[in-house]
Order: sequence, then C-alpha cells, then structure tokens
Amino acid sequence: MTPEDKIVRLLNWLATPRPCKQCSAQIWFVKSKHGKVMPITEEGENHFSDCPAAGKFRKKPRSDEQ
Repeated sequence: MTPEDKIVRLLNWLATPRPCKQCSAQIWFVKSKHGKVMPITEEGENHFSDCPAAGKFRKKPRSDEQ
C-alpha cells in the first residue's frame, strides 16, 4: 500500500470526500486541532494551497466601523 493509499484510507475513515465547488478536486473536510474545518486533498495537503480558486473562499475582513 502506497503512502497516498494510506492517507486516502485515513481520510475516508474521518470524513466523506466531496468535490471542490470550484475546481472539482476530491477533498475531505477535517477539523483541525483548533476546531476549524479545513479541506484536505488525497496528498494530505490543505486544498487551499493548490486550488486555483482558493481566493474565492477567503472570508472578507470585517470592518470595525460603527
């Protein structure tokens, strides 16, 4: 079993894979140790690092205007 196969097996145990809404890559949403959900690829990388449309998912900074 290759390392990639092991990662996919672990990811399938943790979550259900879904396609990215922008680039259609297969990703798994996993909670980080800080409780935030992050998209992970089968290589074990954060999908935001290789998605061509990652900027579309970034939250806009809140304005502190009152």
